[in-house]
Amino acid sequence: MPPEIISLPLSSCFARKSFGNIGDCQSGPAEVVVDELLLRDRLLGEWELKEIRQAGASNQELILATVISTKTGKPARSVYQEVKSGPATWGGLLQSAVIDTKNMLKEISGLCSRH
Repeated sequence: MPPEIISLPLSSCFARKSFGNIGDCQSGPAEVVVDELLLRDRLLGEWELKEIRQAGASNQELILATVISTKTGKPARSVYQEVKSGPATWGGLLQSAVIDTKNMLKEISGLCSRH
């Protein structure tokens, strides 16, 4: 990744060799990269990202919640909570949002190109 693309939270985490939640470097580098991409592509706002991370979402859960949220218009945190606290499943929510799970990369790329 060219240095000019790396944001301040990400570059400071790499420089210190300690990784964290967006801005404070307490989680791994993958979390920082996922958070940065979601913010950069405006798929989530900072507040919504912080809320869903504090609720315990893994990278996979965060990505799924964001894809479903973008397709359905529901807040990502609500989508995440539906699965974590209720009878909903990721597969069921993906199916009801008419998301092609066999082509998730294409689905995600399509979301990013719209923003």
